[in-house]
Amino acid sequence: MPGALERIAAVRGRFSKAMTSIQQYEELVESQAAQLRSMNQPATFGDDDDMEDDTFQDIARRPAGTPSLTHEDILREEESIRELERRKRTLEDRVSGMEKDLGGILR
Repeated sequence: MPGALERIAAVRGRFSKAMTSIQQYEELVESQAAQLRSMNQPATFGDDDDMEDDTFQDIARRPAGTPSLTHEDILREEESIRELERRKRTLEDRVSGMEKDLGGILR
């Protein structure tokens, strides 16, 4: 077939690029998920007095001007994770389509 080799090379190039993108997004999602898990782990304290003392000590140890994490920050990160997961699914769908195209071309 005329042009088949060029089409195969182009599809393979797009496939390779998509696989690289998926891997990068997976690594980013895993990193952000790990950060989220560490933020969501409950602190363990002996009793209420210990908890108050530890909280005040943590605040006292925090350098001046250090921004604190807000609920809005967490919500933004969660939305960012959801967006990356949507992108990942889109790229996976594209890769599946490319695999089907390659399968049809190679037959």
